[in-house]
Amino acid sequence: MIAHVLKRQLQSAISHTERLASPVRPLAAPPPGSGLKPVLGDYGLPVIGHTISVLTDLLERILAKRGTGPMPTDGLPIRLQRLS
Repeated sequence: MIAHVLKRQLQSAISHTERLASPVRPLAAPPPGSGLKPVLGDYGLPVIGHTISVLTDLLERILAKRGTGPMPTDGLPIRLQRLS
């Protein structure tokens, strides 16, 4: 029962933080003269980034980010290896 209430509260917090996310901006600039476009994304809220949504709904977050390729866009200090 407590777990269900906690999950509901966390999902509500996620909903609010996603609405307050930082604006989309270039995360990585392409090499000069390459003709490539910059990698766009957002870092989420200051300090915590997208940590709350990652920890509470990891599978849905992975599936939603699947199309972004190997470049992580969460602004976290760690980088996960791609498994494909």
